Amino acid sequence: MLFPCLSALATLAVFASFLLPLFRSGAMLTMAQHWQTDPVAWLTLFGFYYCCYFVQIFFNCALMASANMVLCGGKTSLRDGLGLATSRFARIALWALVAATVGWVLRMLEERAGLVGKIIISLLGMAWSILTYFIVPVVMFEDNDVFDGVRRSGDLMKKTWGVAVGKGITFTALNLLAALIWLVSSIAVLVLIHPLVGLLWMVGYLALWMIVVSTIDGIFRVALYRYAWIGAKTEYFDPQLIESAFIPKKRRKLFF
Repeated sequence: MLFPCLSALATLAVFASFLLPLFRSGAMLTMAQHWQTDPVAWLTLFGFYYCCYFVQIFFNCALMASANMVLCGGKTSLRDGLGLATSRFARIALWALVAATVGWVLRMLEERAGLVGKIIISLLGMAWSILTYFIVPVVMFEDNDVFDGVRRSGDLMKKTWGVAVGKGITFTALNLLAALIWLVSSIAVLVLIHPLVGLLWMVGYLALWMIVVSTIDGIFRVALYRYAWIGAKTEYFDPQLIESAFIPKKRRKLFF
């Protein structure tokens, strides 16, 4: 759970490193008024976009590297995870560039599109997210380049489509339950204790839940990837949970 915390802190550092100089120099107001026609503003915004992507992907790689070490039967530490992610620094940087570019283009197109166009672009974004579901473990644990890694991720996603969708439904249900608990408990603290304590509780609860969800998602994604790649099982997950991800070939041909 330290990796998502470090990711959040690094993202805040990225915000500060971009916003503070722009604010002090007075360039922020100019960029806000002319960013659509100013090439410097475009490059600055894309640089900010890229750095945010890189930070999140880097720490996600570190999390999954540590999870993989534990699932292999070993032990890990914060230093181990960061060291393994650093060893893939060039690949992570390239993948962050590809992901940031695709995200940037889709966002720019969505801002200029009509209702039908927004729906189509949203569907394209969903398809891209599905296609690259396993890209982080592929980048970390295989020797493919980034573009081959996208194809590899898509192949693995085909094999695990059922459980990935099931996981998404399960996570949605858990998120709704957590939101209900957050709402009820926050109202209780606000009314029964003190508004300031209630505000701190609301922020702290949300932050902790985001950290927990991010951590669980990374660990489960590695376990699913390991089974799809080498058929490896782990004592940390029910074998039926992992095995149910894979559709027999005869059935899979009907869909892919």
